[in-house]
Amino acid sequence: MNYATNNRSFLQYSGILGVLLFIAATYIGGMQAGYHQNSQYISESYAKGMEYGPLLRYLGFIPSGLLIAFFYLRSGLRKSSSSLNSSVRYGLIGVGVFYGLFTALAGVFICDEDCARYADTQSVSQLIHNFLGGITYLLTPFSILLTGIGLLKEKSNIPFARYTVVSGLLSIALVVFFFLNLDSPMTGIYQRLAEASFLMWIVLCSVGFRKILISN
Repeated sequence: MNYATNNRSFLQYSGILGVLLFIAATYIGGMQAGYHQNSQYISESYAKGMEYGPLLRYLGFIPSGLLIAFFYLRSGLRKSSSSLNSSVRYGLIGVGVFYGLFTALAGVFICDEDCARYADTQSVSQLIHNFLGGITYLLTPFSILLTGIGLLKEKSNIPFARYTVVSGLLSIALVVFFFLNLDSPMTGIYQRLAEASFLMWIVLCSVGFRKILISN
C-alpha cells in the first residue's frame, strides 16, 4: 500500500477514530469517584483537580478533537472537494473548526473545579473554555445543516443529504433544550444527547463521503 493510499485511508477513518476516543474518554471520565454523569457536564470530568483529568485530556478529548478537525478540514479543503458547492465545503470546514478544533482547545483550556458553577470568579482558562464550548454548541448544528442543504443541491446522495438536514435540525433542538436546562439535575444527560447527535453524524459522514475521501 503506497503513501497516497495510506493517506486516503487515514483520512477516511480519522473521523471514526476521533468519535471512538471521545466516547471512551466520556465513559472513563464518568467512572470517577464523586462524578455524576446525569447532572455534571462532560467538561467536569477533566476539570482541575479531577483524578483522571490529564489522562482524559491528552489521550482522549484533545486527540479526538484533532482527528475530527483533520477529517473535516482535509475533506472540505482538498482539491477533490472543489466540485462540491460552497455550502457543503463551508459546512464541512465549520464542523472541523467549531467541533473538532474547539473540542481539542477545550481540553487545553480546562474548567476550574466543578467548572466553577457556583464560584463568584472564574479563571482565564475557565472563561476561554466557556467561550469555546458556547461557540461549539451554537455553530456546529448550523454547520451540519448547511452541509445537508448543500448536499440536497448536489442531488448525488439524496438519502444522506436528507439525513444530514434532519441531523442538523435535531442537533439544534437538542442544543437549545440543553441550554434551557443548564441547572437541571439531568443536564449531563441532555448534554450527552446533543453530543450524540454530532457524533452519529460524524460516523455516517465517513460512509457518506467515501467517494470524495478516496479520490485523488
